[in-house]
Amino acid sequence: MTKLILYVFLVGTGASCVYALLGAKLNSWKFIATDADATNVDYATANVDRNNLADKIKGLLMTMNRPDFYPVYFHVGSCTKNKK
Repeated sequence: MTKLILYVFLVGTGASCVYALLGAKLNSWKFIATDADATNVDYATANVDRNNLADKIKGLLMTMNRPDFYPVYFHVGSCTKNKK
């Protein structure tokens, strides 16, 4: 049986990469964290390395001329927990 691995595709992670760090640390989620600013990607990658989460978070520079991202298909959804 093939094991399915899901990644959260985070657009505009910023320099701190805080959402990916929290999701990876608290829930063991895996992330592809992107940003259009190379400096943000560098700082975010350093934060990921400092927190020993490089196995769960990959940082990528996202620009409009990246042919490896065309076409990009993804599903956007949300999970909510009903409170009673």
